Amino acid sequence: MIDLQHRCFFGSPIHRIKKKLGTASVLKCSESGAALVEFALTLPVWIILAMGSLDLGQMAYAKSVLAGATEDAARSASLETGDTSEADATVERLVQTIAPGAQVTASRVSYYDFADIGRSEAWNDEDGNGLCSDGETYTDENGNGDWDQDVGESGNGGANDVVIYTVTVEFE
Repeated sequence: MIDLQHRCFFGSPIHRIKKKLGTASVLKCSESGAALVEFALTLPVWIILAMGSLDLGQMAYAKSVLAGATEDAARSASLETGDTSEADATVERLVQTIAPGAQVTASRVSYYDFADIGRSEAWNDEDGNGLCSDGETYTDENGNGDWDQDVGESGNGGANDVVIYTVTVEFE
């Protein structure tokens, strides 16, 4: 006689087949090892989820370090005694502690006024293509001798200028 209480569910199809065939049946019902098979099937999924969450956590931490370092660098560079190259080096050093080998790129564009951000120099768009083509007249607002789609000047600007400080980090 086979004890089925610990090896399979009484309502299972195997139990019904055994009942019809009798106790001398060659059908065996054993669930030993089922947990091992289930664990082996779900383990890769759990490992991928854990690695993905760790990767997202590192990215979020790197973003917060970058934001804090960039704000501090912008604040210190806005002072008269501020050194932009030292501020950029500090940002890079802080980011490198979180993401070793990261490529850090910093740029500054200064504008006279907030209204100038993203604005192009005034020109007479005779052909209507949205660009200052050959022969169209323009006002050289920044004095560089060329028509510019953005009136901003590279660098930290002067007193009362609006400066957009952008830092880009690329890492694996």
